[in-house]
Amino acid sequence: MIKKKLKNDVMIVHYSDFDLIIYDNKSLKIRITNEEFKNVYSLLKQGTSLMELTSLYPTEDVKVLWESLLKIGALIEEWENSYENTIYEKQLYYLESLAQSPIHLQQTLSAKCVAIIGVGGVGSVILEQLIRFGIQNYILIDDDEVQIHNLNRQYIYTLKDVGFSKVDVCFTKIKEFHPHGQVSIFKKRIKNQDDLSKIFVKSIPDLVINAADEPHNLNQEVLKVCIEYQVPFLTGSVGISSGRVGPFIDQPTDMSNYLDYLESVQLPKNIKTIKPILGSLGSSNCIISTLIAYDAIRFLLKKQPNSFNKILHVDFNDLPFKTTLINKVEEEIFKNEN
Repeated sequence: MIKKKLKNDVMIVHYSDFDLIIYDNKSLKIRITNEEFKNVYSLLKQGTSLMELTSLYPTEDVKVLWESLLKIGALIEEWENSYENTIYEKQLYYLESLAQSPIHLQQTLSAKCVAIIGVGGVGSVILEQLIRFGIQNYILIDDDEVQIHNLNRQYIYTLKDVGFSKVDVCFTKIKEFHPHGQVSIFKKRIKNQDDLSKIFVKSIPDLVINAADEPHNLNQEVLKVCIEYQVPFLTGSVGISSGRVGPFIDQPTDMSNYLDYLESVQLPKNIKTIKPILGSLGSSNCIISTLIAYDAIRFLLKKQPNSFNKILHVDFNDLPFKTTLINKVEEEIFKNEN
């Protein structure tokens, strides 16, 4: 007999003559005819079956309640939280909202591998969030050392890390949480497609996140490798008063179209470098990095990222979101050619 229970984020509001049940922007109004009937909720929170409920409370109200809860998706098969007393204990209740088996989702995450290019202002915050969500395997690429001025926004590093390689410090942080995780570190700067392609020859990740801002055409070079190895691509960046999340792209054709667009509007070839923005706040970095990490998690859990085939532009002054769809790329290329 399969038992079901209320999902953790179901809200029940008791009124004098009815109960309001709210879940996932849906609501049910249940009229109560028997005071004893309210004990049904306790059983539903613990885990029960319709057969058990109707044997204890043989009323039509119970059947109506059960069917209504099923209809709005508020019930889940009873499961035991085997992650109690771990850092993942509470997030299993979030995973309830995504699938009938939150344990399976957590196990799925632990087996994934994410490549992060650049573990600085954006990449280090993304990494820390992914670590704490349970992703254990990484390919980290960065040639910098931790500097004192990094510490206002790159929270994974501390004073004792100043002067040490960023990827070495990140390796240690990952191993503190995930001793059995597979972590490859590369103390190098990606300049072109070949630099990254040589790294992926040995191990292909499930997702590539470009969080570096140099060289200016790095997104193009990373996209070429993602097309070559058919690996999903995600990027983002932070400025003084605004930032961007995405695009997330997982289809080679869409990557090729976006690459064509980027190369059609790229800067003159005689430009070697672009001076990066020096001023950056931890709070604005976290806004963008958190949204990127959230999209990465959604993808790895087989949910569509918010930046799927589009770029989200965030203004830090009043936080409006503007969207640029990359499926307009072919139209722009066509206009340029004609």
